[in-house]
Amino acid sequence: MQTQFVLLRSLLERTKHNQKRNQKHTQNHLLIVAALMAITMLFSACSSTKELKNNNLHSLQNHEPCYKIMQKAKSSQEKVDKKINNLTSKDLKNASDTWKKVAVQCNSRFAQGVVFSAQNIWKLANLNQTGNAETIKLAEQLELNSYKKIQDFADNNKNLYWNHDPLAKAAVAQDKLAFLLQTLAARDAKNVSLRQSDMTATISNTLMHFASNGSDLRQKVYEIPKQNLESGIAKDNATGKELPIVAIAYMDCAREELAALNQTIFPINKDGKINNDAIVSIENQDFIGVLADIVVSHIISAYSNGYPTDDSAIFEQ
Repeated sequence: MQTQFVLLRSLLERTKHNQKRNQKHTQNHLLIVAALMAITMLFSACSSTKELKNNNLHSLQNHEPCYKIMQKAKSSQEKVDKKINNLTSKDLKNASDTWKKVAVQCNSRFAQGVVFSAQNIWKLANLNQTGNAETIKLAEQLELNSYKKIQDFADNNKNLYWNHDPLAKAAVAQDKLAFLLQTLAARDAKNVSLRQSDMTATISNTLMHFASNGSDLRQKVYEIPKQNLESGIAKDNATGKELPIVAIAYMDCAREELAALNQTIFPINKDGKINNDAIVSIENQDFIGVLADIVVSHIISAYSNGYPTDDSAIFEQ
């Protein structure tokens, strides 16, 4: 952005120097640069939820219905942030639901919508000072719900496919998580079961089915340091803290999925060509909604297993 302002200043100085001879020509340049700045601002990505929250909504005004739902989400979040000490379950549910709609309707704001949706769900779970056992139960229920949703969707839409790259990368994230959960469950780790591992592996397979033609990037087996398995604790690269390994695994999975899916997800035919008929279909929006539910469940699972709830930690690498 700083480079763009330098460019604008340079053009303005040139305008003053050659005002009579080049006025019209320079103004055209200014209009082009201004247009480029607007486009750049529209598609720029943010590295933390604080930056995401403060995005300039004016850049979305010509992208209905994204602009409207972003306005609504921002308003609902401001209400939540202001009421801190007297929040109601209705406030938090409304904010969570609205942010999920942002994830579904705004192509490059999937991560923003998912993260805020998850955080409001977490606040709702703790609104009445719910104990750890209850939040673990909530996380497990969200995992089960997302698993059932994608399986039901797959059963009803066997001949639909989407662009390969984002889904293939998300499948890798699921595959890593499934392997670690399986390994921990075999060691009778707390709050981990083979059922969770099986559901996660199935979701990974389902994502690869929908990813159309292309390479399968999954390795199936991944290295886990022995000392971390024995202690159940590892140093989290994002926060620098010693945390439960299962919490790190869930958040790492969520973070990789956010990076993979924070782009346009569009339906294609089996031959790789865009499926124009399906782009505006209910099935397309439903699928992105299911993807959002999967990632939300991983964030809540990470929180319930002890991952820090500071929003900046989600985007730290």
